[in-house]
Amino acid sequence: MKNIALHIILLMFLTGSLKSQNDRDTLNSNFINKQIEILELHRSEKSTSEKIYRIWFDDYQVLELVANEKSQVKGQIVNYVTKIARNEKKNKIVSQNLTIPEETSQRLFEKFNQENIEVLPDCRDINNYVIGCDGNSVTFEIKTPNIQRSYFYWEPEFQIYQDSTNINVIAVRQILIALNKDVNRSQLFKNFTETLRVGKYQYGMIIMTKK
Repeated sequence: MKNIALHIILLMFLTGSLKSQNDRDTLNSNFINKQIEILELHRSEKSTSEKIYRIWFDDYQVLELVANEKSQVKGQIVNYVTKIARNEKKNKIVSQNLTIPEETSQRLFEKFNQENIEVLPDCRDINNYVIGCDGNSVTFEIKTPNIQRSYFYWEPEFQIYQDSTNINVIAVRQILIALNKDVNRSQLFKNFTETLRVGKYQYGMIIMTKK
């Protein structure tokens, strides 16, 4: 009887964990699909052998790399904010698409592959990974003929992970280090915000007023 009870408890735990993960994945997919449509990002047909890697930085910037059947890679970085209207229903996204040089896109794509970007786990599945109530998050989105998934990391560039021995955290940090080396994300976003017209804007938890 004890064994049966133990098996039932284990089954309930696994079922609950699976449901929680499915709910989490659904939330990620819903957010991503909505943003893809609004920002008019690349949509892959199921019949192609394209590979798409996207890295979402909260809700203000996304890097997109698309490799075609010939392994030629095109890349872009999209900056975006929400312009706040008096009527919340009239809020709208203001965005800027910047093309990344092909050589840089190719180099980043190869580096991401070296770090196993397609199969890295979600930080919520890593023991003792600290997740705070606020701060910056990074979501990795993968679309290939065989894989469609996304996973999340909270503050992976934070100092406490600088000396991490976890191979997955190290890989994520190496991906972001390579990206920051080739693409000055912070400066590009700052340049974008400086071009915004008069009004009130939001990105993440930040409200910005342009006068």
